[in-house]
Amino acid sequence: LVFVAHGPSIDADAEAWIANLERAATRLTTRATVPHAIGLLRDDASPPVRAHAVQSIRDTILALFRPGDDSVVVIPILISQSDIVSVTIPTDLAGLPIRYVPRALAPSTHLARWIERVALAASGPGQ
Repeated sequence: LVFVAHGPSIDADAEAWIANLERAATRLTTRATVPHAIGLLRDDASPPVRAHAVQSIRDTILALFRPGDDSVVVIPILISQSDIVSVTIPTDLAGLPIRYVPRALAPSTHLARWIERVALAASGPGQ
């Protein structure tokens, strides 16, 4: 299982993103003991940084793939549906043994409910 996110262009910010996403992914995958990884596209970064990020995701997928087993599931962790979900990720990962459904989080009703909970919690008690 590989979670792929947009990712910032600044290295320190990218490291923080990976740490935060890893905490969330570990909570999701611990019970099932699913091998997983986080990949950042870093598509706003300079071309060499972006190329390194994409190559890292590709290498990770190949490392997780075991011939004879099923392909690696790639899940985009992006808020909105865009060309990143429908074009960039499929292009960047072309030719790899993956299963990928180009869907962002925003169409999910679960995301809307989460936003409501966070907004209510931030507004304080009785609001």
